[in-house]
Amino acid sequence: MLKMINRLIEPTSGTVLVDGVDVLQRDPVELRRSIGYVFQGVGLFPHLSVIDNVGIVPWLLGTAASERDRRA
Repeated sequence: MLKMINRLIEPTSGTVLVDGVDVLQRDPVELRRSIGYVFQGVGLFPHLSVIDNVGIVPWLLGTAASERDRRA
């Protein structure tokens, strides 16, 4: 289901809604960046701290380090 929510797999029937909007109507990159979840296991970067792993998307968006740390 998580793969359908973030459009790694597109649903073949039915509707998947995030914040009341069909995921197929949203840009996949914007959609993924708007969803707050943290990968576990193989999705984590072992060379980064927990706070840095949580702050990956804000970092990609250019958020200042102080704001990333505050939000994480």
